[in-house]
Amino acid sequence: MSFGGPLIGAAFKTLKLQGFPADNRVMTTDNTHDLVGTLNKRAQEAATATRQPDYRARALEAAFAQGSEDRAWACVRLAADLRADNENAAALSVLDDAWLLGPSEEAERAIYTVAIAVHCDLGSHPTAEVIEREQAARSVDGHFARAAARLYAELARSTGDDEHSERRQHYSEMVSEGPETNPAVAA
Repeated sequence: MSFGGPLIGAAFKTLKLQGFPADNRVMTTDNTHDLVGTLNKRAQEAATATRQPDYRARALEAAFAQGSEDRAWACVRLAADLRADNENAAALSVLDDAWLLGPSEEAERAIYTVAIAVHCDLGSHPTAEVIEREQAARSVDGHFARAAARLYAELARSTGDDEHSERRQHYSEMVSEGPETNPAVAA
């Protein structure tokens, strides 16, 4: 029996070697109630837990993606998780890799959206502004508008420049018109 060939087998072996426990107990009528109780407990914990980035899962998702487009989206999601965990340098590196895959316009916009957010987190507003202007010339969606609104709000606050205030207002209006669905990112 094969479960996806040597790559998937190697991935599972790697996870096992890294200490991921496996429950090898045999189910009997004596311990069936333990399973139900355990599942209920885990469901309650998951419902109340804060979301923790799972880099291994995201990396496996990217590694096993069937095409360059799916791989690019997996990289965008990984970069967003890295950003959420304040791993900004790693996030930018993953975004560079995603961009090199030559993704669709939508995936590229998501790459630029996360890049703007990361550069804002780093205080690299001039770099974020260059990225925003390059992508804005092509296309904008609600998530991109949210990241750009944040960028220009921070720039307007620090510079007092009217152009920054106008661009912040423009993007803020786009965000308030309603969210667009983008499967990868929220700035």
